[in-house]
Amino acid sequence: MGIEQIFHPDSLEMIITRIKKRTLGDPSVTKSYRVFFKNHEMGKIAAQISVYGLEDPPEGLLILANQ
Repeated sequence: MGIEQIFHPDSLEMIITRIKKRTLGDPSVTKSYRVFFKNHEMGKIAAQISVYGLEDPPEGLLILANQ
């Protein structure tokens, strides 16, 4: 499932930018930020997410969300 199916368009560009910067090792990328998830009934849901890189698979991410 692609991120465009999970995240609302209002957050998509920011998320893609941060993933690219994180992949390049940019230390300025914060681990926690506010995003919007898609919801068919409510339109969009605001949440705070925290993103952590995984060792296996090397480019994998663990994303924790708190509404």
